[in-house]
Amino acid sequence: MVQMKTFKDANEISKIVDLIHDLWFDKDSIRFDSAGASLVINFRRPSPKRKQVLQNIWFLRKVAIPIVECVLKINYSTGFSIEDEANIGTYDFNELFYSPEMGRLTITTGFPMKVQVDVKTFEIVVEETDNVLENKVRWTLC
Repeated sequence: MVQMKTFKDANEISKIVDLIHDLWFDKDSIRFDSAGASLVINFRRPSPKRKQVLQNIWFLRKVAIPIVECVLKINYSTGFSIEDEANIGTYDFNELFYSPEMGRLTITTGFPMKVQVDVKTFEIVVEETDNVLENKVRWTLC
């Protein structure tokens, strides 16, 4: 059940931020494909809609929530740079900024890291794959 959303209008950047804000990625997962003109960042997202109930006890429910692999793909990329003061490896998405005059998309993180992507035009794809990386087990109220 792969889910994909494509955004071609820079005015929808807040919708992209809503999908990725506070989700984690590894700096080493950033890949630039010059032939395909795209920058790809793999990240992780909980998928509560796919949760499995493991146990019910009175008013408590033990559930497993899958953490799935997701992809942020920035199309029409011509190059990128990373400013990383912390050099810790794993970061959370914070904000996206787009400057059409400069043809640049900037990704900021909660820690001091910035990814700047030069683009010919604005097109971003957010994809949730079927690849379950792990399951988080939690107790919830019924």
